[in-house]
Amino acid sequence: MSDFTLLRRFFLISISCFLSLLVTGQPVAQFTATPLSGCAPLVVQFQNQSTGATQWNWDLGNGTLSTLQNPSATYFDPGTYTVILTVQNAAGQTATITKV
Repeated sequence: MSDFTLLRRFFLISISCFLSLLVTGQPVAQFTATPLSGCAPLVVQFQNQSTGATQWNWDLGNGTLSTLQNPSATYFDPGTYTVILTVQNAAGQTATITKV
């Protein structure tokens, strides 16, 4: 195979990957939770509202991790919890949102 053929293949692969990233776009992480307060034990349902995501990684603030799109969590102790959602798109780009 000539150097030109190798260079041409590399160039086409690079263009293809670049166009894929352009078309896919950066994901945006967003979610809501209900209810936001109540008596323990409190079961909270999280509703993913992210755009452009194909994977979801949740840290629900109570020691629970989830990869479900719309997880729920039970909070047994009164207090304030920090929830982190990191999303990823098909191109591997990520976005994170943190809510207290």
